[in-house]
Amino acid sequence: MEEYSELKQILRSYGDKIVSAIEFYNFGEIPEKKLNNAIKTYANSVEQTKVYGLIDTTLLGSGKEGMLFTNAGIYIKEAFEKVKYIQYSEIEDVIVTSLEKEKDSDRVIEIICSNDLKIKIKSPFYQKTSMEKMLKEIIELKNDGRVGKSDKYVALEYMNDEVKENYIKVIIAFMNSDSEINEKEISELYSLMTQIKLTRSSRKRIQKYLENPSEDVRKMLIRMEMNIPEASEVVLHFSLVKDIIRIGKATHAKLDESQMAFISMVASDYNINAYQVDFLDEAIELDKKIFSGEFTEVEVISKFRELASKGAAVGVPVVAVYLSGSVLGLSVAGVTSGLAALGLGGILGLSSIVTGIGVAVLLGVGTYKGLKWITGGQDKISKREILIQGSIKNNKETIEYLIEDINALVGNIVTMLNSEDLDKKRIEILSGEIDLLNRVLKLLNSKNNELESLI
Repeated sequence: MEEYSELKQILRSYGDKIVSAIEFYNFGEIPEKKLNNAIKTYANSVEQTKVYGLIDTTLLGSGKEGMLFTNAGIYIKEAFEKVKYIQYSEIEDVIVTSLEKEKDSDRVIEIICSNDLKIKIKSPFYQKTSMEKMLKEIIELKNDGRVGKSDKYVALEYMNDEVKENYIKVIIAFMNSDSEINEKEISELYSLMTQIKLTRSSRKRIQKYLENPSEDVRKMLIRMEMNIPEASEVVLHFSLVKDIIRIGKATHAKLDESQMAFISMVASDYNINAYQVDFLDEAIELDKKIFSGEFTEVEVISKFRELASKGAAVGVPVVAVYLSGSVLGLSVAGVTSGLAALGLGGILGLSSIVTGIGVAVLLGVGTYKGLKWITGGQDKISKREILIQGSIKNNKETIEYLIEDINALVGNIVTMLNSEDLDKKRIEILSGEIDLLNRVLKLLNSKNNELESLI
């Protein structure tokens, strides 16, 4: 059954009735430029596939003002007024006022929400009586739980443990597809676990899985899928393929047949085509080149504009590249503040992160104004240096994670040695894990020295 088909049908039925002298664009019929402009201007962070209707009230047809309907709510931008957002689940009642006005479009519609918020829509572009009827039908859907909960992207670090653990396990399965997992791969894995803020209890389960990474990959993908927040499914699929590729390339001079087959399997399961895989690969390489200082800051802006354009052309939201953080070893917060320092917040549609489900790295947010805050009001620190400092911070946090896990394993061995029932085989396994993690620690310390030498 089509997702939220009843909601889509209501919008289709009333679309032309609620507008006056302008057009209502239904799901699948919205001009791309209008949609992109609406999302960037007043529907920040909305996943495009969750947009079910659009009204453009601008004189020149730019789409920068009007009304945008999603699976979960309505975004409204009237001329010279602030953006309004109404979540369907919050709507309690709808009333048409100013009935003394002869023309229905001159009247006012008042939307009463459960949080005591009252939102008024006055624009003469809307037929208020028809809009009242439409919203009351949506209220009925809401009362039956037949509307969406979210229409926004969520950064991976804010998703639940079930999603994050299976995400990491799939990557481990990839690392295990060619040969025994080595310290370089574990180093990259720990960096990613730090970026997505994986808890100690989750890392403990990951360590257990590392002892025998034989679980069926598709079962892990299914478990992950069942827990992905609504509206983040597609971008997370792209993000996973991106992280598989980037860890593979970071630890191997060239990917072998088994690794390429693994990437193809996951991409195929998610209907990700070859052009999209190539785009993700290109985004990884761009991150590396920026970090190495290959481009001037002016060139970086140009390259990111080009990246965003290519992503749109092949159907990959740029936000997917940074949903789990960056190739540079930056967390999502580090990515957003670092790119903001480069003046790229608006170009890529990235905003600062507010913790909590439903808010994340966003597409089409507008220009981020954090440069002076990041640089202390001065522009003496190079923008590239800001990215390097973010990577150093994440690497140090990764080392802290690693030391915590090594200490926990040592504690387990001490406990077992003091036990009457001595499990020599288990002690041998744990000792091997400690030896591996100590080698990883050495790699991370070397990486930290290399990063600090770049400043």
